[in-house]
Amino acid sequence: MPKTDCNISKVKNLPVERQLNVMLKRLDRLEANSSSGSGGGGNMEARIAHLESDVTHIKTDISDIKTDTREIKKNARSDFRLTFSAMITGSILLLGAMAAGFGWLYSAIVAR
Repeated sequence: MPKTDCNISKVKNLPVERQLNVMLKRLDRLEANSSSGSGGGGNMEARIAHLESDVTHIKTDISDIKTDTREIKKNARSDFRLTFSAMITGSILLLGAMAAGFGWLYSAIVAR
């Protein structure tokens, strides 16, 4: 959006001749900005080419993120299985140590 010389409320308070001059200046500025006739200002093709290259980079980054996410999910499954089996093994060992420490196994063997 082009910069204006003054606010709309300030323009309304000016005399009619001054309002016309301000509007003509704005119109000249708008025509100068859209000299190519496309309404987007100068060097529009260069800006579009830059945006297109940025979009291609974004697409490749997103595909890399997707592949990394898939790999992380695969590793998470195997990591969960390993962690769960280690927890079960540790619980069994802890139960065995508690049984030996409290004499649960000895009293069960001697009672027979």
